[in-house]
Amino acid sequence: EEEPTLAAIVEAAAQNVIFIASLYRDFDGGVLTAMKKVTLLKPLEKGSYKVESVISARLDNFSIFTFKLSQDDEVFVEGQMSIVMNARKEKLK
Repeated sequence: EEEPTLAAIVEAAAQNVIFIASLYRDFDGGVLTAMKKVTLLKPLEKGSYKVESVISARLDNFSIFTFKLSQDDEVFVEGQMSIVMNARKEKLK
């Protein structure tokens, strides 16, 4: 019910990436370590948005992602984030 903040957008994008990576890789959670070049392209309003993240670089458990926030094919925010994933103690079966 509130207008989203840039911090909330980056956190949502990071949680999404960490969750997906934990499902399909040998990781169990992770930590957002940096936000970079986060740009507000258009004013944000209340509503539903789509967050898309793409891996830009990866070294072991450290990854850099580009992300964008859009609504009806209009991009409102774009930027980069770094995430360090936690190694899973036991492999998924």
